[in-house]
Amino acid sequence: MVKKVDKKRSHDFSFYIFKWLIIGLIGILALGLITKPLRKMWATNYFEKGESYLEQKKYESAILEYRKSLFLFWKNDQASGRIALARESSVDILKLENFYRERKLDSQLQILDKIAQIPSDETDAIKLSKELIEKGEYQYAILAAQTGTEMSRDFRDAWLYLGIANLKAMKMLELTDDSRNKYRDDAKNALEKAKNLDPQYQPTKDYLEELNKIK
Repeated sequence: MVKKVDKKRSHDFSFYIFKWLIIGLIGILALGLITKPLRKMWATNYFEKGESYLEQKKYESAILEYRKSLFLFWKNDQASGRIALARESSVDILKLENFYRERKLDSQLQILDKIAQIPSDETDAIKLSKELIEKGEYQYAILAAQTGTEMSRDFRDAWLYLGIANLKAMKMLELTDDSRNKYRDDAKNALEKAKNLDPQYQPTKDYLEELNKIK
């Protein structure tokens, strides 16, 4: 015997589900409108934390805070732009020049101006690279050392300090895995060139050994 389906009960149940779905949707929309000012305030706070971390070159932390800001207020185009900026500047500090100007960070702008000046020779370039390494400004030190290698391709210390600056950046900066791997590769290439120029120079061998020990 075929059991008769109660169509009325089936329709009532479908309408019941539909009604509560509509009520739930309205509730979500209402909650979104009510909490919009609060979400915007929180998003702004996270964004400013990201700005602070980016000033300090803490790239991973900056990206995380910008993502929090974007999650709470998805129309925040500035946060999207800052995420891209943090990624790019983690391997190219020059990308932060406009950011520094916006934030009026004179100390960083002064270093950029110093980097932009053409040194008298490769020795002066490496002297600047050393100074920047001592100050913990490893990305700028890379730029100064690169200038030294361009001025003299056979200057051992230019390649050595290019390797050291990349090694320090890899170890000391807060980076994404891709950025860290790039610094590792650049450090190895520079140190290998320094070693080829002077195979017996102990500092070069020591830094290569240190690099190879890092997992």
